[in-house]
Amino acid sequence: MIRLALLPVFLLGLYIYFRDANREPILEVLKAFVAGILVVPLVLLLHSVLPTEIFDQTPFLRAFVSAATFEECSKFLLLYLFIWHNDDFDEPFDGIVYAAFVALGFAFLEDLMYILESSNPLVTGVMRAFTAVPAHFFFGIIMGFQFGLAKFVPAAYKPWRLMLAIVLPIIFHGIYDYLLMQAEWLNQNGSESTASLLMTAFFIFDIILWRIAVKRIRKMSSYNLLP
Repeated sequence: MIRLALLPVFLLGLYIYFRDANREPILEVLKAFVAGILVVPLVLLLHSVLPTEIFDQTPFLRAFVSAATFEECSKFLLLYLFIWHNDDFDEPFDGIVYAAFVALGFAFLEDLMYILESSNPLVTGVMRAFTAVPAHFFFGIIMGFQFGLAKFVPAAYKPWRLMLAIVLPIIFHGIYDYLLMQAEWLNQNGSESTASLLMTAFFIFDIILWRIAVKRIRKMSSYNLLP
């Protein structure tokens, strides 16, 4: 089961790691991955001590608050604490590498928990390998894009970039979760084709945005340029 949860994480991690022209030390990348794993108990703790039941009354609140806001804010917090002052964080593209590995650490443990709790772990693992794990990876790309810029822009612009590093992943994560809930509702009400089209369009949009973000940061990293 661990291998089933780890395989998509490993492949996505290899992809982003080798996209970096000046690759980060393995130890620092693993540190980011462990930080992502620690996000899971942090989110569970927040849900246990805060009155989160008020956010579970509608699909919109569940998607954008209980899931997206809690998870992305927790990822950002540990990314900042573990990475911001790291001496190896020395170019914009590093932001995307470290944020992606934080996201993958979270995705790994969350995926493992779902697989272990599932009555059909193989199906659950395969489905999440093509949905939830790449989605968290994409949210990490979006966060890392802004996080990497924030590190190297003038001080007056840092708060703005750091805010975007939190807000944008929350928006995309919230849309993702909300569309899943909406697709489930459509399936339950006999609109399977509409649900499939809705999710297909969203995933295509995700891939396009992800590719633009990676290419832009890769160019800035290679030439040491900022927009």
